[in-house]
Amino acid sequence: MELEVRLLGDIRVVAGASTVTGADLPGPIGRHLLTRLVIDPFPVSRTRLVDDIWGGKAPRSVDSVLNATLSRLRT
Repeated sequence: MELEVRLLGDIRVVAGASTVTGADLPGPIGRHLLTRLVIDPFPVSRTRLVDDIWGGKAPRSVDSVLNATLSRLRT
């Protein structure tokens, strides 16, 4: 199955007859995570994701937030 990811304008992921839009994603963090993971062809470490998304201002619960958001992106 072909997967098409559109990142310019409204975020949209198209797989066959299924389409997911930015509104379906888990908020701005989910959109940022999806974009970050799509643009890098190599695995991205959790530390790198946290730095890219929150910089030096990560919440105390960053592991929980990251886990929950990644889980929601998978579904």
